[in-house]
Amino acid sequence: MAHLVIEAADPRSPDARRLVSALDDTLNATYDPGENYLLDVDRLAEPDMRFFLALSNGVAVGCAALRLDPDGYGEVKRMFVVPSARGTGVGRRLLDRLEAEARGLNLARLMLETGVKQPEALGLYRTAGFHERGPFADYPPLERSVFLEKSLMGFNHFDAEGRAVMVDVSEKTETERTATARGSVIMQPATLRLIHEGGVKKGDVLSVARLAGIMGAKRTPDLIPLCHPLALTGVTVDLTLAPERNAVDITATCKLRGRTGVEMEALTAVSIAALTVYDMCKAVDRGMVLTDIRLVHKAGGKSGEWVAAS
Repeated sequence: MAHLVIEAADPRSPDARRLVSALDDTLNATYDPGENYLLDVDRLAEPDMRFFLALSNGVAVGCAALRLDPDGYGEVKRMFVVPSARGTGVGRRLLDRLEAEARGLNLARLMLETGVKQPEALGLYRTAGFHERGPFADYPPLERSVFLEKSLMGFNHFDAEGRAVMVDVSEKTETERTATARGSVIMQPATLRLIHEGGVKKGDVLSVARLAGIMGAKRTPDLIPLCHPLALTGVTVDLTLAPERNAVDITATCKLRGRTGVEMEALTAVSIAALTVYDMCKAVDRGMVLTDIRLVHKAGGKSGEWVAAS
């Protein structure tokens, strides 16, 4: 569908009220009204809810809500696509947006209830990775209901069929993002002295490794298949000698304003810098060890700040 966007919205808006009312009419025409577990727009506007509209060329064609449960899961509520937009990918885009919201809030899983007389909806949910489960404890035992859930604790670089995919970040918000990684190269004391004294035949080890690390950060998507090409706004790579440990310590920080983080770029910068140290010094010390390469800090995005345990 041309120019489709999914955006957070007020469920009390006219577009939202129209879609929620249309969903109610559809459910009440399909099932006995007494069997329908419906939420009105005022309930959808409460703090534990996130409501989204699907807009095609500015026209609302679908909606969905995410209820945040105190037990750490999200429940898909009030999902509806107008008949003229069904089969065009609107439903899947809404589900993907809810999943991105849930992952950003570190929820463990998504759950939902749908009806046995809605085979198209069931097919959509199953294609999106949902599996049948037992009834929710707080739901009335209705024969019309099918209960489904999807774990969010696994890997997100695979689709429902297990195929490798690049994660769609188009619905994420652009924010300032940074990441810092560290690592070390452990070597013989004599090798460290050569680096300090400038005695390595290939040249200035630390300067060359620093440039290599910066170049590596910029080329991350060429090295890691499912990484997004990013317009980095800053990369710093610092190498310091640690004689007490016979080590070269490496720290790299990457920055950008975008829709996905720069953790892989920082880790790649450290890794490439460490490999460059090895390459320049291997003639005198083939036993060097590249070690302890890890992320130590990230900031930005829905998950906010993260700092590695000391």
